[in-house]
Amino acid sequence: MAKRTLYLLRHGQEERSYRIDNPDDLQQGPLTEIGRSQATQAAKRFTNIPLTHIHVSTMLRAKQTATPIIRAHPHAYCEEIDLIREVVPSVPARYADHFSYVTNELAAQFDERITDTYARFFRAASREEEHILLVCHGNLIRALIGRHLGAGQDAWIRMSLNNASLTTFEFGVDTPDALITFNDTCHLTADLKTYL
Repeated sequence: MAKRTLYLLRHGQEERSYRIDNPDDLQQGPLTEIGRSQATQAAKRFTNIPLTHIHVSTMLRAKQTATPIIRAHPHAYCEEIDLIREVVPSVPARYADHFSYVTNELAAQFDERITDTYARFFRAASREEEHILLVCHGNLIRALIGRHLGAGQDAWIRMSLNNASLTTFEFGVDTPDALITFNDTCHLTADLKTYL
């Protein structure tokens, strides 16, 4: 039976020396030492999973998180794509000052990327079995979860995802789509569990 397992891995902890209010600066921030350890542990988590595809955000922190996973899966199809870069899914009124840099034009771009990511990856398998990994960002993952569960537009802000956490979905042909794990960090030791 055809089944698609979709793994959404948030990047490891990054250095936060960049300006959060500058969208052009969001790709900055290499992984910290903790972030590199998180990436190594995430790669070990996928040791016995036959990944068929690895899609990686073009942002530095995601690329660095994906590196050990890609090394461990030389036969998987790999690509870096802008589609799964960080987004701000919506700007709830109480956070308007924090997200003041999100113009209407930028909000429309973010929404288009979320919609396109959902359409591309949240569907049944096209072959016997697929194990697809997206190495991307917390806001995007939370937006995709909210969309899949039919939650409101601002639901993302009420979810918390740790660095290098794993969220998993399964899509079958004859079975309902299912959220299997959310913010799973069982591959991380207590000292490696971080949010920022």
